[in-house]
Amino acid sequence: MESQTDVILNWIKDKVEQKKADFDVEFWMSVAMKLTILLPDEIGKLYDYQKTVAEMRLDILGKQEKRNVSEVKMIIEASDVYRDMKKQEAKLKVIEEIVRIAKIQARLNSGSI
Repeated sequence: MESQTDVILNWIKDKVEQKKADFDVEFWMSVAMKLTILLPDEIGKLYDYQKTVAEMRLDILGKQEKRNVSEVKMIIEASDVYRDMKKQEAKLKVIEEIVRIAKIQARLNSGSI
């Protein structure tokens, strides 16, 4: 099931791809508010992924006779969990950027820049 954050981000992406992304200040502020409210849930997901990756790392290291950190890193980075963690990190960066853009749009609209 898609999260509310994914629904918002996908809607914006669709509008941009359709070249219908002429968003006004109210839109940016509304989206920024919603994403800011949902941000803790997305951060929590990232922490869950990070914990899972750390547990995988410990498990793999514990099974090795000679500890080979480089090999463990390659195994981890090839995993689906690591990929999902990196996607989650990217999503958080996009959310932060949208909030930043909304703030700039609000300042431009109010004439304070």
